[in-house]
Amino acid sequence: MVVIREMRAGEERQVADALSEAFVRDAFAIWLMPDPVVRRETMRSLFEGLLTSRGPDVVVDVTDDLEAAAIWLPPGSDITAPPPPSR
Repeated sequence: MVVIREMRAGEERQVADALSEAFVRDAFAIWLMPDPVVRRETMRSLFEGLLTSRGPDVVVDVTDDLEAAAIWLPPGSDITAPPPPSR
């Protein structure tokens, strides 16, 4: 049985790794960043930044083994708003 729960503090790096692995073979990411080493590191850094500086209304659900994740932003939320203070 797969257990889905909200991401806990301190799991951001592992979740960023899982998300970057999921998107590293995405056609748009390949077009944007043809070098696979650059693409993998950029994707990981992008997701880690998003996960560590997310706003209070952003929900991150993960599987208990941290192999899969979903980032949820409620309708009407302003993704361009300044990030909240560090958690």
